[in-house]
This record gives sequence, structure tokens and C-alpha cells, in this order.
Amino acid sequence: MQIIPKKGGETMEQLKLPLPIPEGYVLIFRPYKTLKNGTRIYAKTFGFRAFPMLVKAA
Repeated sequence: MQIIPKKGGETMEQLKLPLPIPEGYVLIFRPYKTLKNGTRIYAKTFGFRAFPMLVKAA
């Protein structure tokens, strides 16, 4: 587990996600997601900081 420093000198532990990541892909996090109809939804609306997304590695 990786320890990440927070503002004010506090630390918190990064949780491991139980998401299988296929070969050739990278997991990124975005604060919003654009649906097929063009509507943009924000993670804060659902109580999250960001949505995880799989994208092809460059």
C-alpha cells in the first residue's frame, strides 16, 4: 500500500482497486464523464472525487 501525504502534514493510505487492468491499458481518473448523448456528469454529484477509466496506453 502506498502512503500519500495530505495537506497539513497528515498522511493517508491509498486503497487498492479490485479492477483487473488488461495489458496495453492504463487506469486514469477523471472528475467528469461524458455520456454518448453529450451530457457531462460529474463525480461530485455521486459522492466521488473522480471516475476510474481505462484508456489505451500510448
